[in-house]
Formats: sequence, C-alpha cells, structure tokens
Amino acid sequence: MDAQACDRRLGRLTEMMGGRPYAVNVVSLAENPFRETHLAWIKQHRPRFVWIAGGDLSPIRELLQCGIGVVYIAPDEALLKLALEAGVRYVVCEGYEPEAT
Repeated sequence: MDAQACDRRLGRLTEMMGGRPYAVNVVSLAENPFRETHLAWIKQHRPRFVWIAGGDLSPIRELLQCGIGVVYIAPDEALLKLALEAGVRYVVCEGYEPEAT
C-alpha cells in the first residue's frame, strides 16, 4: 500500500480501537517497494506493537526508540540472535514441518 492507501485503510485504527493497544505488520524485505512508506506511517501513528515478518533488521532500533514494541518473527537461530541483540523483547520462533514421507 502507498501512503494514501495506508491512511485510508488504517488511519482510524487508534480511534476504532478506543485506546486499546494494537499491532501492525510490516514486511521488511528489500523487495517490498513500500517498506520505507510503511515504516514512516508506523512512526507517525505509533501503534503499540509492530510485527516484523522477516527481512531487514535495521528498523528495529529506530522503532524501539519511538516507543513502539517490536515482535520479530525469527525463521532461524541466527536471525533470532540478531533480533535480540537489536533490542527485541518479543519473538515468534517460526519453524517448518518436514515433508511427509
């Protein structure tokens, strides 16, 4: 979504949630053409939590400095360690199921 679509679809979340905490998900992969737009929108609207589904870990510290809790979806141990080093307190350890034989 571009910035206008984010505002149109999500801009009233704070009001709709009536003060309750909420989270938004951002795909931090370089292939996401709107990644910087989404991160700017998040910093402006300050949801209580952001879920980062893989990709670049560089926005984590900046989001944490804005007072936004980060939940990182870690697909492997190496990325889990990097996320924890970046200051993440909440993680989802994503695994995989082997194919049935």
